Amino acid sequence: ASKTLSQNWIDTLDIKNTMKLGDIDFSKSNLPYKNGKIYIVEGQTFKNQKITLKIINYENKAVLEEITKN
Repeated sequence: ASKTLSQNWIDTLDIKNTMKLGDIDFSKSNLPYKNGKIYIVEGQTFKNQKITLKIINYENKAVLEEITKN
């Protein structure tokens, strides 16, 4: 995710808004993954680029693992 954020097409505000306003794909979420649970959140950037966030939810933290363009 850090590598993707270094590119100019997305920034942390896009991530924050997707987390707040995006849709969770429940058919692919809340499943065991790397000692946590995976959540797939679909949203878009301020430039209307559709994105998908792959987030691992651990007991004491959540980690943004991947950001992809759709």
